[in-house]
Amino acid sequence: MKWKLIEVQQETDHPYLNYFTLHYQVEKDGESKEVFYRICSRHSKSSLQCFANTKELSADGVLIPIYRIEEDGSISLLFTSQFRPSFNRRLTSFCAGLVDQDDPDLFFTAVREAKEECGYQVTDLELLSKPGPTSSGLSDETTAIVLARAIKKEETHLEEIEDIETFFVPLSKADEILDDPKRTVPVNVRMIVKYLQQYWKGNKIHETRID
Repeated sequence: MKWKLIEVQQETDHPYLNYFTLHYQVEKDGESKEVFYRICSRHSKSSLQCFANTKELSADGVLIPIYRIEEDGSISLLFTSQFRPSFNRRLTSFCAGLVDQDDPDLFFTAVREAKEECGYQVTDLELLSKPGPTSSGLSDETTAIVLARAIKKEETHLEEIEDIETFFVPLSKADEILDDPKRTVPVNVRMIVKYLQQYWKGNKIHETRID
């Protein structure tokens, strides 16, 4: 099949999120037909990912698994509990935030969001995943994953309606969070926890310092 983007129609005009119709011409087995696909996006019409002419995607947001090294050398993960109106419930996740247009890199975003949302100064930043789609059937949003180590507690700087609580859990007991029927945990957070359990198997600390 060969897909050719013909036109993009912006259906709404909202400052934060909009609805678009993508008009494609699709060729298959010598026949051509028109296909209309609907998406939501944080981007303006001209900067939608469907217009990107490079293979490397830019990041809309950063998911930040934050860990702490305890006095005995063990590792704890920082989880967040945040009310999400789209699910009408609290979700258990990791610190996360949007990339500002003027941010020089993803590490800068991660440091800012860790402080603003969770109140922690972080170091030893490491890129675990380049920007990738988060829900390609619904949106063109992309997220990168940056691992960071908490070193100092500070005050949070939440927006007026941000409802975020944080708590550390020993890595050895993280599965209890994932298996708790009273918690709703995003699938990417589940996979990151499983990855980090292998990453630090035997409590061996691997640090890539960005000082």
